[in-house]
Amino acid sequence: MGFDEVTFFGTIVKTHGIKGHLVLRCYDNFKCKKNNPVSLFIKEGDFLKQVAVSEIQFTYPFCRIKFSDVADINEAETWLKKEVYIEKKVMLQNEIPYKYQLIGCSVTDSISGPIGNIVDIAEYPQQQIAIVNANGKEVLIPLNKNFINAFNSTENNLAVTLPDGLLDIYLQ
Repeated sequence: MGFDEVTFFGTIVKTHGIKGHLVLRCYDNFKCKKNNPVSLFIKEGDFLKQVAVSEIQFTYPFCRIKFSDVADINEAETWLKKEVYIEKKVMLQNEIPYKYQLIGCSVTDSISGPIGNIVDIAEYPQQQIAIVNANGKEVLIPLNKNFINAFNSTENNLAVTLPDGLLDIYLQ
């Protein structure tokens, strides 16, 4: 499995209990096609190692996970700070596209036209905010399903309809 077929899922941050459960800090609020992913991938150097998942419980931004290979807390501690990846094909499409899909894509407003490219996504408890580079100026755009018209992954473009005056705050 290559890095082009997977996306960053999160980092293992701590152990949970004595039976080998781990806590993963999720990068995004992923939704899977099946109830739970059957396997995930651990980054080991420049390679990905596939590991079977026996239990997983999502509570964004964390998930509690149990790998089949991990029997107790001592084994679990060797997995700390490892990067975990998930196959792109097992994820469902969200109303709001995933972070890995948005970073680098262009943003076009239905009224103002092209705005710029998304350079980062900021996480807030209420919602995500796209940080857009608009001709050298930073524009913050709420990633709210009411503002997003369409996301075209082939053209790498996010079409939005922004509230009146939002762009004027940043571009004047």
